[in-house]
Amino acid sequence: MAAQVLDVVFYDGVVSKPWAAQISPIDDQSVLIRYGDALQKQRRYDYAAMTLVGALGKIQPVIEL
Repeated sequence: MAAQVLDVVFYDGVVSKPWAAQISPIDDQSVLIRYGDALQKQRRYDYAAMTLVGALGKIQPVIEL
C-alpha cells in the first residue's frame, strides 16, 4: 500500500483543543494518526471502528474514530 499522508485536524478526547495532525494508512485495516506539538504522539485506529459523519457546512468531511 502506497503511504499517503494527509494533514488533518484531530481531537484526542483528552483536551478540548484541536491538534494539527497527519493521518496515513498502516495497512488495509488501519490508519495511524500523528499529532502533538511535533507530531510526537501517535494513535492507531481500525477502519472497522470508524464512522464517516460527512461534511458539516464549509468544513471538510468528519471521521469519528
